Amino acid sequence: MTSRTRKRRETVWWTVTAAVLAAGLLAWWFAVRRAETPGLPASQPGARALSEAPGGPREESGHDEVTGEEKAALERVLRERGAASPGR
Repeated sequence: MTSRTRKRRETVWWTVTAAVLAAGLLAWWFAVRRAETPGLPASQPGARALSEAPGGPREESGHDEVTGEEKAALERVLRERGAASPGR
């Protein structure tokens, strides 16, 4: 009877030790995997910007500016539809 009790105790201790070691190994593995995965950098040299750089093709072509003809056409449409003229 004492040999059975002793064997059970040894088995329990080995099981507990194995479980603790497995948990420690798993925690270490997750920590290493997290360290290997880089986060998003705040700024990355040479990366593409979301907007175009100043002096790019958009500014050179002048598409953003309203020409005199366009302004006159817009004012005519506003007058025809009975809208108040801006700035008057």
